[in-house]
Amino acid sequence: VVHLWVEGVWELILGALLAFFAMTVFAFNMVNRGRRDHPNKAAVLWALGTGVMAFLR
Repeated sequence: VVHLWVEGVWELILGALLAFFAMTVFAFNMVNRGRRDHPNKAAVLWALGTGVMAFLR
């Protein structure tokens, strides 16, 4: 029973949280690498917000 509990926690951390955290970091990294004067500020904000909200969900 304990083995299943530990396996479930491990799956949660590596399967879900790590993937969404990596997506959030990737989004911020791509925005920081890009030009600062992007013509479509709403699209940049949308891209960052999508990554953050996916992680918080």
